[in-house]
Parts: sequence; structure tokens; C-alpha cells
Amino acid sequence: MRGKGVLAGRFRSPAVLAMAAAMPVLGGAGHAGIRPEARVAASRPSWVICSGYAECRARGHSDHGYPRHASASYWRMTAGNECTNYVAYVEARVFRARRPRYLLGDAGQWAAAARAHGVVVNHVPSRGAVAEWNDGAPGMGPEGHVAVVERVGRHDRYIIISQQHIGSDRDGYDWTRINAGFPSAQWQEWPDHFLHFGVRHHHRHHHRRHHHRRRHHR
Repeated sequence: MRGKGVLAGRFRSPAVLAMAAAMPVLGGAGHAGIRPEARVAASRPSWVICSGYAECRARGHSDHGYPRHASASYWRMTAGNECTNYVAYVEARVFRARRPRYLLGDAGQWAAAARAHGVVVNHVPSRGAVAEWNDGAPGMGPEGHVAVVERVGRHDRYIIISQQHIGSDRDGYDWTRINAGFPSAQWQEWPDHFLHFGVRHHHRHHHRRHHHRRRHHR
């Protein structure tokens, strides 16, 4: 079985898109926190930081070189504009995760498959973790969705992700901030799980409590 991505749709008005485009950058990959002018981003479930490879690069957010490698399959995923192939590429090339010897399947199956093979799967975000949405999550479709956690806010109040195969984005690619504490069934909601490839079940990270866990779990 080959893992497939999901064509996630945006449920945003032109006014919201215009406001997001006019707001300042959240800082480059090496910067922590957000600029004061961007605090309005915390008032909504999610905020698109950049859309498309060129725009993201121009605003200081890497595409990790995926455009040059998208035609190849990683972790036996479907190549191209697919969320699963992009995540597998970044996990392997950027975060040096070992290639799984098992099939992860479609995006919404990754959590169960990874957990069954000893990968830590929980509700605690960390940089380099895989954010996973179950199949049928709002806007995600029947195959679910995966993305890469690029940054985690203080006290896990927000995450910043990079993701591929977003139907309304240039190149299907964007960086998005997702805020904690919002009800589910909103675009783009807090992930259902975080997968920590390279971290085994005996690691203390697996036992860390997360104060948002019940709030976001559907």
C-alpha cells in the first residue's frame, strides 16, 4: 500500500486572506516567539504565514528543498504534491529519521501504524514531530493529513507547521500557525496526534503531560 496525501481545502474569506497577507512575518527558523504586531494571529484558530515555495523562502521560511526532490518517493509514499511524501522527505532529510520498515499507509493511518511499531505518538508537540489529523477532520477529507512541526510556542500555546497538498495554496505549500485552545471542527484545527520518529516508548517524553490534551482531542 502506498501512502497518499489529502487535498485539504481552505475555508477562509477573501478579507481574511488579505489581512493575513498584510501581516508581518513571524520571524525566521532560528527565532523564537512572534512580533508584537502579529499578536492578532492568536485570536483565530490558524493563520497562514506564507503560501507557495517562493513566498515562503522570501519570508524566511524554508521549503527544505522539496521542490527539487518532489518527483522522488520517500518512505514509499506517492511522489509529488502529497502531504505524506513531503513529510517523509523532511523527516528523513532534515530531521534524520530512519526510514520505517513498515508501511505507514494514508496520512490518517500514520499514528496507529507508527504507535504499533514503537514510535512515540502523543498529544505533545515538539519541533520535528509529525502533526497528524485523522481521516474526516474538517477540511482534510477521508485520508487525513500530516504536516511537519517547525516550531512550538511557549507552554505549547501554538505550533507552526509546514505542509504540502493544500488545495488553495500556491504549489500546494504553506507555513501555518495553529493556536491551542480553540474548539475542533474549525480550519485549521489542532492536530489529533504528534508522532515523534526516532523517540522510542521508553523515553521520558512519552510520559510528559500536556495541558491541552483533552481540550483538543475529539
